[in-house]
Amino acid sequence: MKIKDDRGNSYSPTYLRTIHAQLSSVLNHACRYYNLKTNVARDVGSMGEKEANEMQFWTQAEFEIFVEAVKDKDQSYFAFEILYWCGLRIGELLALTKSKFDFENNTLRVDQSRQRLNGKDTITPPKTKKSIRSVI
Repeated sequence: MKIKDDRGNSYSPTYLRTIHAQLSSVLNHACRYYNLKTNVARDVGSMGEKEANEMQFWTQAEFEIFVEAVKDKDQSYFAFEILYWCGLRIGELLALTKSKFDFENNTLRVDQSRQRLNGKDTITPPKTKKSIRSVI
């Protein structure tokens, strides 16, 4: 549970629970079909959390109060407008280029993310395949 991923991040409790459940399933199969005496994953009990913590979002009124404070800073203002109204992650925002904006169709193409890997900023595919999208 203390192991970090290749980016130095801890694994989430729900991810740990998923990995534990998969390991337990494999060991159950080995007990049933290959004479493994005991499923040690089941014996030690479950780990992690079944449900992820609820995500907190600003209401529109809360966002409008916040964005009022940065309205005189163009880059900050437009960045937060895109984050809030388009639902982008920060890394997705940081990977945007002019070519991602289609003003004829009023869409924004999200197909990259910026991350810091091994101390260097790197453009990568988004977090999941479902994260690749066009925002209208």
